[in-house]
Amino acid sequence: MAERVAVFLDFQNVPLSGHGLFESYGLPLYRCVPDPAGVADLIGQRRSRASEVTAVRVYQDDPGASSSSTTPNATMTSCGT
Repeated sequence: MAERVAVFLDFQNVPLSGHGLFESYGLPLYRCVPDPAGVADLIGQRRSRASEVTAVRVYQDDPGASSSSTTPNATMTSCGT
């Protein structure tokens, strides 16, 4: 039986890092961000034990940053997998 896996991804600097790597190909910033569900599936496939990715959580802001009462410390997006 496959193990259930939840994948948490910190995407704080991913757009800038991706753009730095791929801008020489002329890609705009939004095209340089990997698909979180695809990354999670890849992690699940490369584990040494059979795994099923059941949840993906993407954080895009610094969780330690100060915030107002209406703004959460981390922006979390759930990807349906």
